[in-house]
Amino acid sequence: MKTQNVSFKATLVVMLAAVMAVAVLAGCAKTEASSSESSSSASSSASSSSSAASIETLSPSAVSPSSSSASSSSSASSASTGAPSTTSASYTTYVNEQEGYMFEVSPSFATESSGSTARVYTAKAGEAPFFTLSVMRNPTGQTEEELLSGVGQKAVEEYGDKITKGPVPNTVQLHNRQIKGIEYVVQDGGKQKAVYQYAEVINGSFFVWSGVASADDTTTPSAMQHAMDTLQFKTA
Repeated sequence: MKTQNVSFKATLVVMLAAVMAVAVLAGCAKTEASSSESSSSASSSASSSSSAASIETLSPSAVSPSSSSASSSSSASSASTGAPSTTSASYTTYVNEQEGYMFEVSPSFATESSGSTARVYTAKAGEAPFFTLSVMRNPTGQTEEELLSGVGQKAVEEYGDKITKGPVPNTVQLHNRQIKGIEYVVQDGGKQKAVYQYAEVINGSFFVWSGVASADDTTTPSAMQHAMDTLQFKTA
């Protein structure tokens, strides 16, 4: 029985790793192919988000506004289950109603939701660069290290010599917690795309942050880190 449990655990790690390693660039290709449709969708109006008064925060205080926020103007996507509502001149709050989480983004970014997954476009709606937050159940109690190790292996298997740098481990230091992840650079045609993938366990589930941007883009990783730092949960 112990051997079977170990085997199942290893299989689950591989499955989750495969999802993380493939989904980001696959999503990038999808958004680039459908950028016109997504841009149109992103301009639709959405309902206002739940009040920030009834939340449980993971961060004791928000970081100061990022100087590298994108300057393009897009409103929230109509596909969103929870639309951003303005919380300050610098940020709005995205809310995912299915999972009850929220985080801050620049009002110039477009957001959309698919179930428990949020996607934030940091330049043009429907196109890379973007970052996502996905929730994955963790029934066997995997650690972040186990998941990320599998993610790195799957990335190497998937992209081979197209990876020009990494995967390398990294840790993001937030106000009151650290999030572990890996980063690597993929040669995609004539462009080099940086991929950021981070994971933390919250209430028995993996919260997986992933981002795709050009290798010299500083806006997207900065925006993703601010979203990480302001992650909160509705309490009612």
